[in-house]
Amino acid sequence: MTGPDALAQDRRGGEMVAGANFGGRRWSWKNLSALVRLVKLGISYPQLRSTLFFIDRNADVVIAPGAKVTIGRELRIMRDVTIRVGGELVLGDRVFFNRGCNLNVLRRVVIGSDSLIGEMVSIHDDDHAIGAEFDGTPMGERPMIVSDVVIGSNVWIGSHCTIVRGVHIGDGAVIGANSVVTRDVEPRTVVAGAPARLLRRI
Repeated sequence: MTGPDALAQDRRGGEMVAGANFGGRRWSWKNLSALVRLVKLGISYPQLRSTLFFIDRNADVVIAPGAKVTIGRELRIMRDVTIRVGGELVLGDRVFFNRGCNLNVLRRVVIGSDSLIGEMVSIHDDDHAIGAEFDGTPMGERPMIVSDVVIGSNVWIGSHCTIVRGVHIGDGAVIGANSVVTRDVEPRTVVAGAPARLLRRI
């Protein structure tokens, strides 16, 4: 891992460490704690490819053997975020996950640079198989169906949204809070609802 100057400052600030200055940025105690968490993560998962990034307390990241994770500059993962990667995860520069997000990757998820993921957002590239052929089979024993999720650059996903498998969200799109996105979203549009529908173009 390289680039100490890529570690994002906590928005709320904090007590500064006297004399600590890396790449022109002073680090708070909270960011130093985040660095320790990041180092532990890198030791646990050597397949992780990234610069330094901010990971808050109680964030839980699990990367399965054989999974691939590529992270751009200045990723921020706030507290209580859960990330599970069994396939391929690609995150661009300055991606932000707010508190309580859940990201599950069995196949492939891509999130472009400068995208903001609001509180309690759920993004899954998988779901359980349904249909008459599975009648009588407990839901937990059915096979998983997977398809890529691609979220473009400069996308804003409001709080408590659900992004289901196979969805592609175009650059500059805005997803209103509490939406369930079940189909592709065009670039530079605002959508909302369950299921999410076009409100306007921007």
